[in-house]
Amino acid sequence: RFALVGDHYQLPPLARSEEARRKGYDVSLFKRLSAAHPVAVARLSQQYRMNGDIQLLSNALVYNFQLRCASQEVADSCLS
Repeated sequence: RFALVGDHYQLPPLARSEEARRKGYDVSLFKRLSAAHPVAVARLSQQYRMNGDIQLLSNALVYNFQLRCASQEVADSCLS
């Protein structure tokens, strides 16, 4: 058994040539596995890297408002 940790909604690989796209190299491993085995996907609802304002956009566009900041500290974080 093994576990892969990642997000199949993240940016896909950049396939610059038409041949690479035809071969499917523009689809990530996580996207392929989640499509082939949807019952094996565990969706996490907390994130630890984006502040609240940045999270709003991805939450609306990708995660159907199901994503939450892990803490108020994460939500309020800023680069200095």
